[in-house]
Amino acid sequence: MKKENEKKKDILQNLAPQPEKSDLTSEVVIRLSNGDRLSRRFYGTDPLNLVISFVNVSEDMENKILVTHYPRKSFPDTSITLKDAGLFPRAVLFVEELGLSSSINK
Repeated sequence: MKKENEKKKDILQNLAPQPEKSDLTSEVVIRLSNGDRLSRRFYGTDPLNLVISFVNVSEDMENKILVTHYPRKSFPDTSITLKDAGLFPRAVLFVEELGLSSSINK
């Protein structure tokens, strides 16, 4: 448990402070697999893996991906920017386990 808390602390320390709301930021809401929600602003030029790092503080993202609900879209290339992924100026993402049928598709 201590190792997990240290990992989360490291992630938070390496994550830049949340940017102020502006024309350059995207409002991102993430629905975790347990139903909880996270919300944070990111720059449109931030890579998707930065969002994944943020989510990883609350949920282990190993063997999980982020997807949109409708139209359903996944992001295998996490190095793309939020803008390039179509997640700007706002997005709602869901955490989905790889290889399992998601409840958001039903």
